[in-house]
Amino acid sequence: MNSENIVQFVQKGFHVTLGATSFLVETIQDSQKRDENVAKLGGDFTVLSEEWAAEGAQKELEARQFVETVLGQPSGSPGNFSNPSNFSSTPSSSPNVANPLYQDLRDLTYQLAAIRTELEKSNSQD
Repeated sequence: MNSENIVQFVQKGFHVTLGATSFLVETIQDSQKRDENVAKLGGDFTVLSEEWAAEGAQKELEARQFVETVLGQPSGSPGNFSNPSNFSSTPSSSPNVANPLYQDLRDLTYQLAAIRTELEKSNSQD
């Protein structure tokens, strides 16, 4: 199994986990959907996991767009994450986000970008 397959496998697992979490939250919060969701659990797990993967991919996209909005980046622009000092201490569009939360979000975004860079380097070396 090459590293590209491993990355795809981990990404799909992440999407399934996000989708399953969304499914669980929806089941707990919405009494109308509860019966429908419980019935789905008795069905084919392969089909259910594919639905969860699609839902997880959508949630990831929504989260990515949210982060881009908070950081003031135009969509599709990767930005420069090589140094955390490249971020300003306050958001440019001043969204309604508490400063400690913004700091945490900024730090996590930097860490994710660094991990992604490392993965891309390791993929290109294989």
